[in-house]
Amino acid sequence: MQTTFSRKPAVKHRLGDISDSTLYSWIRSGLMVSGIPVGPNTVVWSDEEINAVLAARLAGKSDDQVRSLVAALEDGRKAVA
Repeated sequence: MQTTFSRKPAVKHRLGDISDSTLYSWIRSGLMVSGIPVGPNTVVWSDEEINAVLAARLAGKSDDQVRSLVAALEDGRKAVA
């Protein structure tokens, strides 16, 4: 299965056309996965991770449950490396 990635404008759009400050606030609070640096000035987000967070929100998961999911997704990145 091939993983696809999105840049910040596409991620913000998928999350409801949110602002940069909202995106980074959610990341700081553990409610959204962080971006993945792929170059000196380039960050991408995994579409699979974004989908998982959105699915949890749509399922009515609590903030604590979403934080646990985000932590697990980001820990999973280490296992792949």
